[in-house]
Amino acid sequence: MKIRNALAPAALVLVSVLACVAPTPQGHAQAQEVVLSMASQHAEVVRLTLHAIPAGESELRVVASTLRSRLGTPSDPEDVVAFKGGLEVVLAEGDNTDVTLPIKNSAGKVVAVTGITVKGAREPGIALARNLADELARNLSKTNPPLW
Repeated sequence: MKIRNALAPAALVLVSVLACVAPTPQGHAQAQEVVLSMASQHAEVVRLTLHAIPAGESELRVVASTLRSRLGTPSDPEDVVAFKGGLEVVLAEGDNTDVTLPIKNSAGKVVAVTGITVKGAREPGIALARNLADELARNLSKTNPPLW
């Protein structure tokens, strides 16, 4: 009995630790790998996030991000605007530039949104974010199966 009581707290700690390192939801693990890989190759990227509507859901959510704490959370209003309207949204974040861009499939339909925060001035930041969004879309279209 004493051994069982002593193991219970250890089991709870183990479950908590495993929950923190659990993989992203099925279908988004490859997107997470792509996002992390791209961000690691671009020192000027502060944050890179991918938003989409997961299968069986109706709400735009974070499906991949350099901020793991955001995974699965509802998207911010600017992300929803970019998704619904196919618009580019640019916000200043201190010395950084946050650019939200729609990602379209081959038919031209918006299927996802990427939020890219880059270091530095507005205009160079916007240009870099556009290039990174194109690169992200190309890389995600190569996943198996493709996300869209």
